[in-house]
Amino acid sequence: MQTTLTKNLPIQIEGLSKTGIETLANTMISEVLNGNEDPGELYIKLDFLKKALDKAMKEIKEGAIEELAKYDKGQTLGGVEFSVQDKGRASYNHHEAWQKKKEELTAIETDMKAAAKSGNNIVTEDGEIIPPARYTYSTSVTPTYPK
Repeated sequence: MQTTLTKNLPIQIEGLSKTGIETLANTMISEVLNGNEDPGELYIKLDFLKKALDKAMKEIKEGAIEELAKYDKGQTLGGVEFSVQDKGRASYNHHEAWQKKKEELTAIETDMKAAAKSGNNIVTEDGEIIPPARYTYSTSVTPTYPK
């Protein structure tokens, strides 16, 4: 059963599959390339949707996990196979030697940033040459939405 919310998405979504994702993305790209959509306007709208979807997913995640955990592994919903998994992340900051090395690395990074800001190598009191950090740049669009 389709709910009102999923029926009223701003776009029609058919075929919950990798191919469906590609098709939807390619449709949007084609509309821009064919001159039917303004690329700047579409980018802002997609950013808006992404932020809304990210917020919604974050807020419903716990409930979704509880609900989907009721299913056996390998079940499908809307044709999409899913599983609920626990994932771990290692933490090292409780180890004193690791903390010390991390602080040393942070100090080196700070010195390299200072060298980059000055535009020259920095020579420490003990004669060590600190080269400037290397920066890579990319151009991005950063929308700021009114309240």
